[in-house]
Amino acid sequence: MIENTQSLNCGSIIHGFKVTQVFDIDEYRLTVVQMHHEKSGANLIHLLRDDPNCTFSVQFRTTPMDNSGIPHILEHTVLCGSEKYPVRDPFFKMLRRSQATYMNAHTGSDLTMYPLSTMNSVDFQNLVGVYADAVFFPSLNKLDFMQEGWRLEPENLEDKSSKLVIKGIVYNEMKGVFSNSLNLLHQVVENNLLPVSYGYISGGHPDAIPSLSWEALKKFYHDFYHPSNANIYSYGNIDLDNYLQHLDSECLGKFTAQDPSPTVVLEPKWTESAALTSQPKKTSLLDPPRVSFLEHANEWLASPKGHRLVRLTCQPDPTLADPSRAGVVSLSFALTDILEIYTNFALSIVLKLLTDGDSAPLYRGLIESGLGLDWSNPVHGMDRYLRTTCFHVGLQGVRLEDVEKIDKTIMDILKETAKTGFPQERVEAVLHKKEIAIREDSADFGLQLILAISSVVNHGGDLFARLSVKQLINRFKADLATDPAFLQKLISQYLVGNPHRLTVIMLPDDKFEALEASKEAERVAKAVGKLTEEGKREVVKLSRELAAEQKREEDLSCLPCLTLVDIPPKCRPEPFTETQMGGSPLQLNVAPTNGLVYFHALANISDLPQELFIYVPVFASLFSKLGADGLTYQEMDHLQELNTGALRATPHATSGLAEDLKAPCARHLHLSAYCLEEKVPRMFELLCKRVRANDWLDSLRIQTLVNMLVAGDWSANSLSYNAHRLAMRRASANLCSTGRMSELWSGIEQAAFMRRLAKQITNPNEVERSRAFDDFIGKMKAIADHALKSKRLRLVLHHKAPQVALNLDNVDPSHTRRFQLPRMRRISLPPFRFSLHGEESGLASACKCLESFIAEVPNSEVGSGDVIGAPTPDPSDVTQNVYVALPYSVHYTSLSLPAPHYTAKEFPAYRVLSHLLDSKFLHPAIREQGGAYGGGSKVSPGCFAFYSYR
Repeated sequence: MIENTQSLNCGSIIHGFKVTQVFDIDEYRLTVVQMHHEKSGANLIHLLRDDPNCTFSVQFRTTPMDNSGIPHILEHTVLCGSEKYPVRDPFFKMLRRSQATYMNAHTGSDLTMYPLSTMNSVDFQNLVGVYADAVFFPSLNKLDFMQEGWRLEPENLEDKSSKLVIKGIVYNEMKGVFSNSLNLLHQVVENNLLPVSYGYISGGHPDAIPSLSWEALKKFYHDFYHPSNANIYSYGNIDLDNYLQHLDSECLGKFTAQDPSPTVVLEPKWTESAALTSQPKKTSLLDPPRVSFLEHANEWLASPKGHRLVRLTCQPDPTLADPSRAGVVSLSFALTDILEIYTNFALSIVLKLLTDGDSAPLYRGLIESGLGLDWSNPVHGMDRYLRTTCFHVGLQGVRLEDVEKIDKTIMDILKETAKTGFPQERVEAVLHKKEIAIREDSADFGLQLILAISSVVNHGGDLFARLSVKQLINRFKADLATDPAFLQKLISQYLVGNPHRLTVIMLPDDKFEALEASKEAERVAKAVGKLTEEGKREVVKLSRELAAEQKREEDLSCLPCLTLVDIPPKCRPEPFTETQMGGSPLQLNVAPTNGLVYFHALANISDLPQELFIYVPVFASLFSKLGADGLTYQEMDHLQELNTGALRATPHATSGLAEDLKAPCARHLHLSAYCLEEKVPRMFELLCKRVRANDWLDSLRIQTLVNMLVAGDWSANSLSYNAHRLAMRRASANLCSTGRMSELWSGIEQAAFMRRLAKQITNPNEVERSRAFDDFIGKMKAIADHALKSKRLRLVLHHKAPQVALNLDNVDPSHTRRFQLPRMRRISLPPFRFSLHGEESGLASACKCLESFIAEVPNSEVGSGDVIGAPTPDPSDVTQNVYVALPYSVHYTSLSLPAPHYTAKEFPAYRVLSHLLDSKFLHPAIREQGGAYGGGSKVSPGCFAFYSYR
């Protein structure tokens, strides 16, 4: 067994793997071993780190040649059975035979990945075996292709005259993806900014998916899924000798090396700048070559070389507070080769300075000015995952009459910034964030690290340079010291003077939904029109075969499964100390946190007046974004960026110990912050300013922030990512108190409230607007006066990523297991609770600062000052059995049933039942047979919720 990397010298060969490079990355406490399997041509990267959550992934470079979604459908089909495991969907069947902390597969624009992670060493071996056999020896059956990709099928299999429809998991998934207009925008931007290298949609477009054949899928597999085109990753405390031996004997040793798939070309640059023509130039949607699927574009404008423009339409968003602000505009720049590691690092700092934070030039000129309401994520910021890196400035909530102004406004801001540069303290704040990011750890660190390096590895980049962040920072500092105009020159070269840029304008069209429906009918008619009578009979025959196969009971004995012997009987202990400080409970957690200190406080708001509960989420969102204690919001934002990793507030509700599930649950306001050890005094100073003297009178600032929330977090596009959770919250709202608060704080009810609020405080009638704003500010102050008192706080200080549920006396056992904490004793319910996590070197000074902080926090005036008032009853029940109309072409549904309290003896059985239902019954019925992208169940105290999506 290989115990460490000391025996891994460059040139040594272990189980067919030749070691090509070994190096340490001190900032990540990591040793990297790069290997090459000589017989098969596969590359392997082992990331050795003291972490029990071991991670594995296989990655292939997969470049699409059309819009049929062939890489995406292949990703699904590969996981539907293999040579050693000839069962339907071993991937999902392993969910109930494993302790995996992560299992998935991803299709990117130019790569496909199959990652997994687990903390069980036997489980790791089992899962690697299943995954490796799946990707290198898949079955690729035709029925699996029909299920996962697309198929024609009678609406009613029992009726021979029933009309044919298109079904398929990926087909439905991509209909759902493009129901989100910002996903449509993102795809159009990528296809048109980089038309030669990324002109096709790897995920597939519903118009083109029905053109894909089973034979083409198999050919693509044989062209791209060879070990010579693979990069294999492993991470953590794994048995490297056994792992390498298995890969060699069971998989890679059965192949012979060949040439890998062609590399993705660097996008040819548009070399001349030209103003946008004022007269639309109608062109083919295939001009320039490989530009794809602007199916709703009504114009495509381009100068012969240089700046180009695309206009397209989308579904109207009924959730908008102001329908006149429905425009979305993006300006995108092609930057440089992803292999230019340092250049991209320097550009990432410049681009953050341009967009991030309240003092950023683009934020002030585009959002604070009122031209737009929020950034249009995911089309915003730097994209470092394609061969040619890109920068996007995307703005949503633009007035229809202003859409033509955005492009010029952005360029004017960039030109001005190229002249004036940035204040030195803002540069220091961004570098401070980089330093904190290096030190941060997480439960899924291995997975996130592999995802972060995957694109550079995919294009053959320098892994040492990519991981050596400290060297990059030091070089950046040296360049800036040598040339004070270094940042301005980057802006001038890559943005202001860059002719390779694309503007996209997206506007709503009332006819969009009807157009989509007609396109769907056309797809079916086109597919059916190609069939002869014999072909139609074959469709019915195959559909019935698939339905029978989906219902067939299988022998799963070939799949590996953990036994009780393989599972540790106890979780890892995470010791902590409970004490008192200033009359409030304090939890201290000593842990290796790499020089970071984490702080948490819970303010008990269970007795908050009922009419204020719905305002708590917006209060929490505004809490860390206002001016305070005589400082402007820009000054406070800068100080927070310079001295903390984050400072925020969030609502928090947990079920109590009372068996009556309708009894009011525990409601808290959760305050959190973290920083470097040396910054602890400043962190508490900033917290104190926030708690004591937030500026709730800055009407323009509050209006801007509320509009950002409504246009961003609560828009139909954002809701689509978690629409099934919205359905679950609504369905569970009347079953228990926690369900009611979840709906109120993060469900459909909160979304509707935020739209009403945005309308009220932006009312064109000055008198009504002023009255609404005064009422809103009064409620914000009332929440602050009620919650932010010393006797309402509980404290936690720690040096580990903030992953624990802090409501210790009301903690859910599911959280206990997830965060690997021991059972906690019940303690009295004080008003305010605190927690500190950190290394011993940092906790002593942190406790002193915390003591000063408590002394500065206003005293409680509730009762005797030591006891919280009686919990306020929940708001009245909501209307259920509802259909919520949103601009999606797919549906998100939920049914919720009563369940016992977590203290009930049968509650663990409900947890097991939910897990078994998901993989054994719901997945086959909802995904395999129904064709939806996903579905399942979730149990919580009082609620057993079922859901499906897309």
